[in-house]
Amino acid sequence: MLDALRQIEKRGALEMAERQGQVYDKTFRYAIAIGVADNDSLHSLRGALKQTMNGTMPRLRRRSYRSLFVF
Repeated sequence: MLDALRQIEKRGALEMAERQGQVYDKTFRYAIAIGVADNDSLHSLRGALKQTMNGTMPRLRRRSYRSLFVF
């Protein structure tokens, strides 16, 4: 799992790697709930990946509006 997440991370898709980790986490939680798995092995890998940017994005300035639209 870590190798797969590292490949996604290497492409620069940090948010996608984080979402894929969330999918793995949900899968493991379900497997634990039905008795197929004993523990979540991804939980111990939490600090191994790069962190995504948290917080708000900078505001869009009025002069940047024109670049958003194709005229």
